[in-house]
Amino acid sequence: MKKIYKDYKDQIKFKNFKFPPEILHKINECSQGGWLLFTITDGGTIESYSNYDSPRDMLALSNHLTFTANSLQNLQAQLNFRNMVGDDFDPSDDED
Repeated sequence: MKKIYKDYKDQIKFKNFKFPPEILHKINECSQGGWLLFTITDGGTIESYSNYDSPRDMLALSNHLTFTANSLQNLQAQLNFRNMVGDDFDPSDDED
């Protein structure tokens, strides 16, 4: 997987890439209230871009982001647990 990513990264040359304002403007044209965009730079830094039409829209996006982040954390915890105990784990098989 790392090799595929490296080859892909080398082909499109992400070095010092910044989202052009024109693209962000187009994203805004497609939005009715606001948007959030997260990306990882070639140096591994997470960058975020956002735009909100109102404080209410900002709160709605913030709440949705919190819900999504919590869901992803729960999924990651389940995957980590499965990797530790294996797919055959059955909590009802508890030996007394």
